[in-house]
Amino acid sequence: MNAPSYARSQLESAFDNVDLCMQGLDDDTYNWQPSGTCNPISKLHVHIVSSMDFFTNSILQGKRSGWPEVAAQVAEAPAIEIAEFLVREGTAIRVGSDRYYDRLQLEGAARKVLGAIRSNGQVTPSEVRDVLGLTRKYLIPILGWMDSVGLTVRVGDARRLGPAANQTGWDA
Repeated sequence: MNAPSYARSQLESAFDNVDLCMQGLDDDTYNWQPSGTCNPISKLHVHIVSSMDFFTNSILQGKRSGWPEVAAQVAEAPAIEIAEFLVREGTAIRVGSDRYYDRLQLEGAARKVLGAIRSNGQVTPSEVRDVLGLTRKYLIPILGWMDSVGLTVRVGDARRLGPAANQTGWDA
């Protein structure tokens, strides 16, 4: 086997191994944040893919990789522009006028709240605080977002299941 064929087979094997490692991961596992300074799988995945892109384009083909340009644009852009870009791309959700959440994390939190409602019939903000481990400063806007998209309905101080909670994908 000549050197280019060997390099190609090694790269294909690396790509296959990355794909194999990602198979079967649900959103919660993919984005789970370990304690301490460990990174979630999602950040490691981005690092691996960007490194493979850099190696393939820059080293093997002599082309410029797009990743440094993306990183430079992100570093220079105001935070609000980055957040709004992520909303347009579908990876973030704006909650109220000044809060932005990772879509997968917010949807995961919403599923936990919906699961608590399904178990108890309804939940109060203090019960949601216990479920999510958030202070009222963060949980009240999240409950407002859940009301606005129809996942929950506010009844007095409590929340019950809204019409959107029965759609596919919102099970606990």
